[in-house]
Amino acid sequence: MARYTLLSRDALRWITQHPGRGEPYTVRALASAAAVPQGTVGHLLTGRMTSLTEAQARALAAALGVGVRVLFDPAPSTNENTTEHTRAREESTSWSDAPRSHPRD
Repeated sequence: MARYTLLSRDALRWITQHPGRGEPYTVRALASAAAVPQGTVGHLLTGRMTSLTEAQARALAAALGVGVRVLFDPAPSTNENTTEHTRAREESTSWSDAPRSHPRD
């Protein structure tokens, strides 16, 4: 399951006080509007929690009236296929490191 990392507690705090709907949110009101646990919102604001599920990130962003990428960064996938693909790509020779052959050689 994808996790989304909070980019900035300060940004979340500011947007919570200045949401797209105009009226500031309390922790309880934001949690209710986004249908996420109140503790999740509180922990994000205090730094005790730094990431949450994609669904929670999207719900919070929607309740605040901002795009999800304004507040959250999706973590790269950690499934086995992606990990193997990434490892193979990192181990392969890049174009700049490849030996160069000239047509006259």
